[in-house]
Amino acid sequence: MVEKIHKILFSPVGSNDPLGKNNSSDGSLVQVIKKTRPDEVYLYFSKDFAEVEADSHLIELYLGDVALAEHLNFSITKLYQTENLTAGPHIFDTYYREFTNKLTTIIDHAEQKYDSNTPLEIILNVSSGTPAMKSALFIITSTMNVGQFNNCKFSSYQVSSPASNWKPAKKEYTKELYLNNPDSADHVGSRAQQVADFNFEKFLTRRKAIEFVRSYNYDAAQSLLKEDSVDKITWALLSYGKARRQMQKDTFLKEPQAQLLQKTFGNKFLTPDYTTISKHKHNYKITDELYEYLLNIQALAHNNQAADFFRALTPALAMLFEDALRNSFSGLNNDSIYQHTKGAFGTIELKDLPEVRSYVYDYLGLNTNRGILLNTIGLLGTYRGCHDKNVPINSRFNSETIKEIYNTMAYFRVIEDAIRNQLAHNIISSQQFDSKVLKTVSARYPKLDGSLWSAGQLLIDLQDLNKLMANLKRLSQLIYPGSQHALTYLDYQELNHQIAEYIDGTKKY
Repeated sequence: MVEKIHKILFSPVGSNDPLGKNNSSDGSLVQVIKKTRPDEVYLYFSKDFAEVEADSHLIELYLGDVALAEHLNFSITKLYQTENLTAGPHIFDTYYREFTNKLTTIIDHAEQKYDSNTPLEIILNVSSGTPAMKSALFIITSTMNVGQFNNCKFSSYQVSSPASNWKPAKKEYTKELYLNNPDSADHVGSRAQQVADFNFEKFLTRRKAIEFVRSYNYDAAQSLLKEDSVDKITWALLSYGKARRQMQKDTFLKEPQAQLLQKTFGNKFLTPDYTTISKHKHNYKITDELYEYLLNIQALAHNNQAADFFRALTPALAMLFEDALRNSFSGLNNDSIYQHTKGAFGTIELKDLPEVRSYVYDYLGLNTNRGILLNTIGLLGTYRGCHDKNVPINSRFNSETIKEIYNTMAYFRVIEDAIRNQLAHNIISSQQFDSKVLKTVSARYPKLDGSLWSAGQLLIDLQDLNKLMANLKRLSQLIYPGSQHALTYLDYQELNHQIAEYIDGTKKY
């Protein structure tokens, strides 16, 4: 035998309770009582309403008349706003805590009074009280877990406005007033209805997932959402973002999810447009690991992760500097003069350019039996040597471009030397570096005209990761002529926008 559901109504008391405007109709509280027919009614009074009710008991008495007229039998318990509760009428989170505490007490009491075979239903009136109270109750009914209170069910009711042609009645709360108001007529239906099932918890989960996506944390978004809660496109987009952040894009492109994205968005979604890039094979490096690495650094800049940003500079700079040397000068794009070893960096022999080799070795103080290391120091010195020894420039470049490339390389070498190397081994921030440190380091890497970098300007730049990222992008555009379009193909901002639209339902699979 199924036990009768024990219904408990919790309702704030609003300015239109128990009667509506001008006493012309039922207030929301009465409409919900008539609709749900509760066994217990808990009335929550704010400070102002509590003072009025304490003097007159008008609402309690009026609800007694409603119970008699509707053949109802419910108890009434008055609850009062917690002393010193600080909440404006629009601050819902304060009332959320207030109502949650009071409801927990009510449910605990009911569970002690009734055995486990008596199902409980907590009914919340979300049409009475201030906007903050209504919002708090709506969130409670949408997020309260059944398991949290055993076999307790939550439901909420809202009440529509009465017909506009109803005429005002008297201003006293009397039984006659109740019986004569239009809401009590036999032919008038109830204006109270249960709120449609809106999963607010799911809504909040998706909002949080979008926050993770905008912070480039695709792994966390997937952990929060779970695969079976979103469509295939959303999950594939998150997997794509995760693979790119882990520098595993090539592996992802071999999986079925990549085929789904290609079918949905087209090939350019996954691969840059190569048509505007020079046919020289080394220009293609910008489309694979270096391009993805630059986007990862961009994500760090966007999230203002300064330490990680500076630590990540060296691999990007080493790749950029090497391709700057290969692409800028004739004779340096032949792989036969490069020897990659098992160490962190390979070497460049420069056997076809002995005058450059001699200059660079002298400039760097290296043993002539060693190759020039393919690190930022060796590559920057080699670039300077090629310029100073008038090594022929490739046709895609001119002297002004060479000058800007070198100066920008030197700018980043100053930052790497002064900031990155110390951040890699110490828990410090860029704000701890002063102009003296930068001035000392900048003297090691002057511009082509011999002038030094402004230590003050470098300090300003170091506080703005997006400025540094813009300079890094500028360097890559100088090194790879015509690659501007490839540099902007589906960057993380566009990817994040696509994912957010699928998560919140703006787009559907």
